[in-house]
Amino acid sequence: MEWETLSLTCVEHQKDDLFAKLMALFSLSPLVISISLATFMFCKRDTYSIIFSIGLVLNFVMVQVEKIIIKEPRPPGGPGERSLFQYGMPSMHCQFVSFFALFLTLSIILRWKMSLSSKSFYLFAINVILFGTCVSRVYLLYHTVRQVIVGVVVGACLGVTWYYLTKWVSYYVNRFILSSTIAEYFCIRNLGHLEDATQFEYDIAMRSLMKNQ
Repeated sequence: MEWETLSLTCVEHQKDDLFAKLMALFSLSPLVISISLATFMFCKRDTYSIIFSIGLVLNFVMVQVEKIIIKEPRPPGGPGERSLFQYGMPSMHCQFVSFFALFLTLSIILRWKMSLSSKSFYLFAINVILFGTCVSRVYLLYHTVRQVIVGVVVGACLGVTWYYLTKWVSYYVNRFILSSTIAEYFCIRNLGHLEDATQFEYDIAMRSLMKNQ
């Protein structure tokens, strides 16, 4: 019986190298982001998180098409040669995280209503994740510098495009989604008009609690 590794969640790194271990953790960022966003979407069930998720899925499909068309191999001698995805141009991880970073950055700056210090913290964290992911893919020999740069640039362009595209057509998208039977069944709603959705939900829960006491 032959055994193989599920490379989707496996990151190989240089042995006895603490920095490589850290870089391996950064390489898991797309998986962590996907699980976190899926959890957020399930809990909130709002159109914003759904649109964000659709954009990430389309971005993922796009990068696979790019790899098949370009067919540029990964760096020789690195663990990327044994990767589930054969080609290296562009970096899927970098394009994914770059899309995520740009879409979320625009949302924080232009959409989210919070203090300047909170915005600064989130923006700093996003940039750390993006930078760490890019460095990790080169350091662990999964990609060349050029493959990483192309991934970042394409992901950033797609992230910005998706943000403004969905912003311009958000009224029609929300009407289409919210008027569906599926939206009613799964309690999908639009929270974009609220200044603080968390505070709003908290106030409703507390009023309901006080009313039933």
